[in-house]
Amino acid sequence: MKIFDYIIIILVFSFCLFSILESFAGPLEDTGDLLEHSTHFRTEAGFAAANPGSDISGIIATVIRVFISVLGIVFVVLLVMAGYKYFNSRGNEEKVSEALDSIKRAIIGLIIVASAFAITEFVFRAIDWVEPGSGGPSVR
Repeated sequence: MKIFDYIIIILVFSFCLFSILESFAGPLEDTGDLLEHSTHFRTEAGFAAANPGSDISGIIATVIRVFISVLGIVFVVLLVMAGYKYFNSRGNEEKVSEALDSIKRAIIGLIIVASAFAITEFVFRAIDWVEPGSGGPSVR
C-alpha cells in the first residue's frame, strides 16, 4: 500500500470517530467559568465522583481502561485496513488469503480486548474501585 492509501484510511476513520463522538457530546452552557466547564465535562463523561490524584486505585483503574480502549481502537483500525486490503486484492489469491488472515486476527484481537474489558470491569466493581453505573473510577 502506498502512503496515500494509509492517509485516506486514517482520515476516513477519524472523520467517523469524531462524528460519533460529536453526537454524544451535548451543547455546553456559556457560563464563562473554566471550573464549571470542567465540572460539566467530568459529569457528562461519568467521572463526577472521581478525584484524580487522591487515591491510587482510581488512577490504576483509569490507566487500565484507557489502555484497553486504545487497544480496541487499534484492532478496529487493523480490521478496517485488512478490509481495504481485501477489497483491493483484485482476485490475487495470495493477497486475498493474506487479507482474510488479517481480518481473522483483528476480529480475534477485538474479542480478546472486549473480554479483557469485561473482566476488568467485573474485577474493579468486585473490589470496589469503581461505582456501578458510573462509567468512571470512584475514589473511596
